[in-house]
Amino acid sequence: MIVEMPVDKTMGMDSRLDDVWSRVVDHKVRIIGLYGTGGVGKTTLLKKLNNRFLKKTSHNFDVVIWVEVSKEVNSENIQETIRHKLDISDEIWKNKNEDERAAQITQEKICIIIRRSMGSARSIKTGSFLFGGSK
Repeated sequence: MIVEMPVDKTMGMDSRLDDVWSRVVDHKVRIIGLYGTGGVGKTTLLKKLNNRFLKKTSHNFDVVIWVEVSKEVNSENIQETIRHKLDISDEIWKNKNEDERAAQITQEKICIIIRRSMGSARSIKTGSFLFGGSK
């Protein structure tokens, strides 16, 4: 299930969206990072990317998950959000450590779109909450 994100009309962003989309559908690409100064359109681009999944059927994902990350990055909270959206039961989840939870999440064919709030004190350790090794 994909939830459509409200987004204003934009000019000149289609080529960037096409570029990011080509990476999304490339089976060799596992992580895509978008970064830049505030106000350049990162969130808008992510919303457009999310919404493209509603229109395009030529992707390999069963689920698209939008995750908002606050100033304090907490990989357990990120994993919890993803787990709930994947309907992974408490029984399966409760006795696993962070790396085992990451392994459980990556068994699914999912695209996770993470939007980190501005002013975050520390960055998200690239993919550690998904691929393990976060300690």
